[in-house]
Amino acid sequence: MFKKFPTLAYASDNRFVNVSDIFIRAAVIKESLDNFNLETYTIEDGENPEDVAFRLYNDPTLYWTILLVNDVIDPINDWYLSSDVLEEFVKNKYGENFLNTTHHWVLPDNPLISVEYDSVKLANGEIVAISNLEHEDLVNDDKQDIKVISPSFIRDFLKEFENLIRV
Repeated sequence: MFKKFPTLAYASDNRFVNVSDIFIRAAVIKESLDNFNLETYTIEDGENPEDVAFRLYNDPTLYWTILLVNDVIDPINDWYLSSDVLEEFVKNKYGENFLNTTHHWVLPDNPLISVEYDSVKLANGEIVAISNLEHEDLVNDDKQDIKVISPSFIRDFLKEFENLIRV
């Protein structure tokens, strides 16, 4: 993929080396996505971007198109985590003994609305506690449905992308 990017001279050890200019990733590319049919794809447990690209396009090297469309800069931290990986992530972030510690309080009928702690409301069931694990699970769930370029349009997108990154 990077061989299509323009190069720039980078100073290293008192000499210049030509490197791919990966920062050319312009907003123009995002605007051009309107010309392509984007579909919603639900990531399965344990699927990584390469798996999705293989499933959709029969080419795992097109994983970058999925990352680009979804503004995923860090595929390790910004990608949907499998249930096992999520639990390990929560253990590392909060500590092994704090998975079920209260992260925040929410309305019982909508866990996306955070509220301030109130012992009376808690006793009356007007608010409920969300644990660290539940909170991270909700954050992770938001990453499961992504946008992808329709397989019938992927080749057209690749041509357009190549034209857009040329300087």
